[in-house]
Amino acid sequence: MRLSTGELACSAERGEAKTKPTPDLLEPCRRAGETSFKMMEIQIAQTRRFDLEDRTYEFSKAVRAFVKNIPRTLSNNVDAIQLVKSSGSVGANYIEANESLSKKDFILRIKICRKEAKESCYWLRLIEVGTEQTLGQMKDRLAREAMELTKIFGAIIRKCE
Repeated sequence: MRLSTGELACSAERGEAKTKPTPDLLEPCRRAGETSFKMMEIQIAQTRRFDLEDRTYEFSKAVRAFVKNIPRTLSNNVDAIQLVKSSGSVGANYIEANESLSKKDFILRIKICRKEAKESCYWLRLIEVGTEQTLGQMKDRLAREAMELTKIFGAIIRKCE
């Protein structure tokens, strides 16, 4: 069952946004003292409800796990700090939107969520992972998730205005 943009926005206003379910974006595994990552397949369960608040939280956690493993260069360090801030801000502002006192405040907070998701995508593009294929895959997966969140928040804004 796919939700229309209108259904998505209306349920978001009530604090029960429905989107495609997304399991953890990555799962750190410790083996023999090395950090390796098992990329989880995204499975879409048509009937299962997924809370957008949880999705933004999982995105922020996945970004933090990714940042812990990128090469330590001056530019990566600066970009990583900005990425962590913007990814965390997506979820924090979504929580604020759900607690808004007016429709105008709700729309403002959702616009901030969209802006922060776009910014996260930008910082992800700037981070260099070198030749590490696993990090490159994680970076791509996180960039896709940031773009999906941007589109979701854009749909909510269009429905509410």
